[in-house]
Amino acid sequence: MPTTREIIAAVNAQGSNATDLRDAAHEACHALQLGLFRDWSRLAIHKRLRGLRSAKRMSIEIVARAVEQIVCQRMGEKTWSIEETAVITLLEAAKDGDAPEFSLAELVLAIQETMQKHTALELAERVIALGLSSSEMWCRSTRRPD
Repeated sequence: MPTTREIIAAVNAQGSNATDLRDAAHEACHALQLGLFRDWSRLAIHKRLRGLRSAKRMSIEIVARAVEQIVCQRMGEKTWSIEETAVITLLEAAKDGDAPEFSLAELVLAIQETMQKHTALELAERVIALGLSSSEMWCRSTRRPD
């Protein structure tokens, strides 16, 4: 199992500027969902998200919020509650000019339900595996040739 630092470093190596595991998991999830290969910066992610319909953006955001919860739980890291996450999601949607599609209670339930779905569980595993790949690459790069 990779460390929290290894996951954050692997995500940041792709162009993100995540400062904690929740943020790294969230941005990595978006990048993986959107099929971004090289540039995982917030600018690149948000540019791609803006091109989607409002309902699709909210769907992607719910999955990313579920993934950040799963990753933090699996890594034993404290993170925002699902309720806090839902409030932030609604505030960000409003800031982006999206009309709320969910009440706070509905959004909390949607995030909780998504945390049980295969897609979110698989994406969480992929995010965690990023740190493992980073760790393995570091080990290979520091290994002396035979």
